[in-house]
Parts: sequence; C-alpha cells; structure tokens
Amino acid sequence: MKNALYTTPRIHIRPLTLADTDAVLGFERDNREWFERWVPARAKAYFAFESLQKINGDLVAEALGGTAYMHLIFDINARVIGRINLTDIMRKATPSGELGYRIAQDMAGQGVATQAIGIIENMAYTTYGLEQLRASCLESNPASFAVLQRSGFVENPEAKRDFEWQGRPDIMRQFTKNLP
Repeated sequence: MKNALYTTPRIHIRPLTLADTDAVLGFERDNREWFERWVPARAKAYFAFESLQKINGDLVAEALGGTAYMHLIFDINARVIGRINLTDIMRKATPSGELGYRIAQDMAGQGVATQAIGIIENMAYTTYGLEQLRASCLESNPASFAVLQRSGFVENPEAKRDFEWQGRPDIMRQFTKNLP
C-alpha cells in the first residue's frame, strides 16, 4: 500500500492523517454498535465530518508533539479495518505508552489485532523510543484479554479495579509488556 509505514501480507499500518477523515468516519459509523459493546460511546458530534476533521487535526498535532500516536489498519484492498494507538506517552523513567485498538466487526477473530499489535510494538520501540507498553481490558471482554495474552502482555493483578460497565459491575484488568 502506498504510504504504508509497516506492511505485512494481510494488513498495512500507517499514522493517521487529516486526509483519512472520510475513511475513519465510515469505519466508525459502520462499526458503532459493535464498538459500543466494549468501549464507551462516542459523542454524537464525533460522527459529523467537521467535528471529526477537527479531532483528527488535534490527533495529528499530538503525534507531532510526541504525546500520542494514532494509526489506521488497512486490509489489502486499502479499506480501514481497524485503529491502533499509543496514548498517554510518558518519557520519564521507563518511556512508555498506553496501547489501544479497535477492529471492525467483520474482521474480529481473524488475527488482525494480534498482528497489528506486533507491528505497533516494533514501531513503538524503533520509531517512538518506547520501552514499555501498558494496556487494559474489561474482564467481560475475553477476546481482548486473549489478544493481549497472545501478544505477550503480562497482567498486573494488583492493578485490577472495580468498574461499572453498561450498568453492570465489571473489573478493569491492567497489563504491561516490556519492549523489544
């Protein structure tokens, strides 16, 4: 894929740009209900082109400032099938960032998340200078837990915290992985 930073036979990953706003909007709209099963709902304004363009502009600026790195995951047909991000970047002590991702519903269970995490780990270390990644997932989301385990993340049981999700009690599990 043209302008892809990292490419495998199945997926391409590159940083978010302002030119991606239409594609991101379609991806988010198409998968809105699916995502809202696992993460808090986005504000209604997020789904308006002008609002998303502003948000994307802010995200691109964060990447330039080194405080967060947003990426898109594409399939071999150049369709956005996911997002994978490094946020809450800390440069003191052990340089680290928080890993987050979302995969299109029709691509779930096909190894996309695991493959994308492997790519972003390499980017985090070689491109962004990070030495550790943090991640979290709800206990009620066993698929995300399995992806993190397969990717070599280690759970920190002391960091578990009670969490209310969609009106039900849940537990937020915390993980780390040292790089490379």
